Amino acid sequence: MQKSASQSTAKGMKMEILSWQPTKIVRISGVDALKITYTRSINDGPQAIVNIYTVQNNDFMHRITISYRLSEESLWANDLARVINTFKFQKR
Repeated sequence: MQKSASQSTAKGMKMEILSWQPTKIVRISGVDALKITYTRSINDGPQAIVNIYTVQNNDFMHRITISYRLSEESLWANDLARVINTFKFQKR
């Protein structure tokens, strides 16, 4: 993520990682996934919380990113936490 932030900044879109939470293993619709959470700001704008879920599904690796402004956390956090479990993945 730091590399991605540096590349964005080099291209003129200043991205700053403000904080990290430890990576967790979570279940999405019965399938294990890695969850990475961090807080960032782009071009000195409002802080945003970013949740990245990485799911292995047979021969594919899926990445689902859900983010929202920190100032709107009370509006979005609960609903978006439920949305992630609407995804369905094939099990072998």
